[in-house]
Amino acid sequence: NAFAARAEIFLENKETEKAIDFFGEALKHNPKNGKAKIGLSQAFLAKGDKLYEASDKQNAVSAYAEAVKSDASN
Repeated sequence: NAFAARAEIFLENKETEKAIDFFGEALKHNPKNGKAKIGLSQAFLAKGDKLYEASDKQNAVSAYAEAVKSDASN
């Protein structure tokens, strides 16, 4: 759907918060959208990596947990 497509662009441009928002919207419209689930997980992984690099380990762990919750295979 259009939300997931837009979210992928945000993710490619390293705009993780916007990607998370748009993947979330895509899943509201279609909770079974596999690409959106995977994309959301990837966006949370990217967010976790950014936070970890910034020495914000507690919030990084939370982001990684959200990544697993979004798609346990990631």
